[in-house]
Amino acid sequence: MFSSKTLQLFLGIAAFAAISSPTSVLAASVSGQTKKNSKKSTTKKSKSAPASYLPPKCEDVGDPVHSVAVAQVFPSEFMRNYTTSFPLIVEGFEVSDTGAVDVGFQSFVPCLPTVAFPDPPVWCTTEGQQKTRITVHGTCLHDITDDYYYIKGVLSYAFAKTGICRLTRVSRKAPGTWNEYETPDMAAAGGAVEWVYDDEHVGMRLKFSLCPDPEDDDKVEFLVASFD
Repeated sequence: MFSSKTLQLFLGIAAFAAISSPTSVLAASVSGQTKKNSKKSTTKKSKSAPASYLPPKCEDVGDPVHSVAVAQVFPSEFMRNYTTSFPLIVEGFEVSDTGAVDVGFQSFVPCLPTVAFPDPPVWCTTEGQQKTRITVHGTCLHDITDDYYYIKGVLSYAFAKTGICRLTRVSRKAPGTWNEYETPDMAAAGGAVEWVYDDEHVGMRLKFSLCPDPEDDDKVEFLVASFD
């Protein structure tokens, strides 16, 4: 197994904190005032046709928004394998049509047998690679330019159970790049998921306003990947 600090460097995806960074994510709340999803983008708008399916615009979904009101998966054009160049511990990841992202990474310790079947936080492939799964709870479209989609997503994984909000910039044409960004507060505190209860658990609300915007100077890049 590996330490939560190691996953911090990698998922960092977070260190987005990293896709694994927050070691102190649990039960923490994001301080300060959240930004509005309706914030205007300074990026150049696209005139070409968008993907066949995209999530709703972030400015139209409200904040927080109940998870049933937004897509829980990425557009079909994003369903592919990606090769990661940063952080170095992450080898790559695969986006599926089930709202899951499976991340492969290098471990500093031997790959151990899976003991939490069928839903282990970390498992080993038959080739000895360690993997972990990220669950995407909802996405919204921030912007489209001629070159990129900007999509905000709220996700969680074994070491970020209070939820992480990330801005993802994805090239519209292949070969292309996939870059993920977080705010400094998000990397440290999490808190993008708000659980909703009546007499019983009835779902969750998602806080897309905790994601950075493309023009934010203080946004932190936690993952860089490419695809063919």
